Amino acid sequence: MKIEIDYVKCKDCQSYTCVDCCAMAVFSLQENKPVIVDFDSCTLCGICEDLCPKKAIKIEG
Repeated sequence: MKIEIDYVKCKDCQSYTCVDCCAMAVFSLQENKPVIVDFDSCTLCGICEDLCPKKAIKIEG
């Protein structure tokens, strides 16, 4: 299982919904882009994938 962020799609996003919506704090904003900082805490709930306005997050697993 893994989480992928498509940074081409993510480019120019100003909402950073994935960072804000994750209750497990899997994402962090670094240099104006979301990065996965704690994958082990991810419950694979899919809310980040569902709420991403750019559809730049994919959960595979």
